[in-house]
Amino acid sequence: MPTIPMRSRTVARQGGKRWYFITADYAGGHDIVNAARAALEKEGGSVAGEVRHPLGASDSSSTVVRAQGSDAGVIGLASFGGDLVNVITSAREFGIRAGGARSGWPVCAASANSGGRR
Repeated sequence: MPTIPMRSRTVARQGGKRWYFITADYAGGHDIVNAARAALEKEGGSVAGEVRHPLGASDSSSTVVRAQGSDAGVIGLASFGGDLVNVITSAREFGIRAGGARSGWPVCAASANSGGRR
């Protein structure tokens, strides 16, 4: 099974070099972002920013808007369970499309030309 660094490198090699993370604010979420960040940097990628949300947050719209307003081409989701569902639902509501089928972990494609909307 591919690891987070392997998956991050795959997306970076496919052109997703600038990332913004939406992260569950606990050790597991932080560890995933740290591993992904290190892998991205080895591939010449970078992190535009990160927003952390508390576990069990019912509204993810503000976190999605912050990510959408960045200059990142990829939004990496380091959230799980109901939190992940809420983030994805908010992303869809703001016109951000999913794009992580090849990476094996949740990422969304953002577009700098449309303020993150696609």
